[in-house]
Amino acid sequence: MKKFMTDLALKPKFLDEYKLDPVAVVEAAEGLSDLEKFGLKIARSGPADALMKATESDIASGRQL
Repeated sequence: MKKFMTDLALKPKFLDEYKLDPVAVVEAAEGLSDLEKFGLKIARSGPADALMKATESDIASGRQL
């Protein structure tokens, strides 16, 4: 998820592609969990922010976002 978010911040073309079709860009990305994909497909900052703050133990325990 960190790489994906970094690419959005540093690669304008990638950001433009994401804005046009977030679902396609997220589905093509490697290394994202199902939960991360779900949050990123919404293309709003809230879910992505919550996912970035979640710890590994939060995710493993099934903590609700």
